[in-house]
Amino acid sequence: MSTHLPTRALRQCYRRGLLDPPAVRAFSSTPSRSKKQGVTDPSLARKALKDQQKQKAPLSLQQEAIEKGEALRDEMGILPGTFIRLPWRECWRRIPLKERVPYEWKWLRTRLADTFQRIMYKWWSGIKPRPDMSRSGLVHTAKQMHLDIYEAFADRNLKLISEVCLGSLSSHFAQRLDQIPKDTELEWTRNGFLGEGDRLNPLSWITLGGPRIVSNRAVQLSIPGLERTGMRQVVVRLPTSQTLKTTRKSSPPSQRASRRKLVWTPDGKQPEAPAVIDAPSGVSTFEDNVVEYLVLQKRIVSGVPEEWRVWGFAEPTDTARIAKDKELSQHLRDYQSAGSSLT
Repeated sequence: MSTHLPTRALRQCYRRGLLDPPAVRAFSSTPSRSKKQGVTDPSLARKALKDQQKQKAPLSLQQEAIEKGEALRDEMGILPGTFIRLPWRECWRRIPLKERVPYEWKWLRTRLADTFQRIMYKWWSGIKPRPDMSRSGLVHTAKQMHLDIYEAFADRNLKLISEVCLGSLSSHFAQRLDQIPKDTELEWTRNGFLGEGDRLNPLSWITLGGPRIVSNRAVQLSIPGLERTGMRQVVVRLPTSQTLKTTRKSSPPSQRASRRKLVWTPDGKQPEAPAVIDAPSGVSTFEDNVVEYLVLQKRIVSGVPEEWRVWGFAEPTDTARIAKDKELSQHLRDYQSAGSSLT
């Protein structure tokens, strides 16, 4: 409930005195210059104008950043429509028989579309010199980068990881290293590749599925100000046998004694601590067979090719993944159709 003022109190708020001067509007809103401030030196004004003219316009700075590639992110995610086929033995186990034919048909169509895109990327993209689309050496490159990544991770060498991997993957490895205690040593060993043991049996390459390229795609990037720019992504399947050994060091007795809790005594002297016997350090070894899909990426920015770098690791394409991608594509089409109907 509001409280009202009496009428005699409001009278002073609304009535102006008869002798009060009328309100006069100022001729200009610019404050008057003080006499002590003085007039600005013309030479200083001309110098400030020249310094301002020397600075580049925002559009020029943006164009320079585009030409240097600084305005382009080093990673754009895995290319849409990438199809990573499961090995033969995994197909029989994870894909129902009634869905096997559509699965293989989609894989075949994707392979044909990827081949056509690579041809267009090399011969009709306008990138000069023409991109190198050779597959030779890519599996060896993936093997070496895979070895460098995990050995650098075990050695806590973030500098090497940042040179081999892209930004988000490097940050992921750095976060994982922060979660590992400092007194824990890691020793990672790649024992070998699965499917490479029996070269005389041709079926071992099909059933076990040795290291091989499972996706090879290229696309031209249409970015304003960045002509002759494109990107190539290759997914390499690496089935390996790995061993991880962790060693937890025990802290020295001097450090444990310094962290001992102090107790109160009448004379202020601390009782003698019992002798500390060093416990054996904790060592654990874990060995397993792992199948990883390493994604390599190589960009060409304004006709200048870059080196191969690791984007990350991907998952194989199964029926659940196909259904999810189909649902997302349908949502995107519905959103675009709704936006066009509003216009």
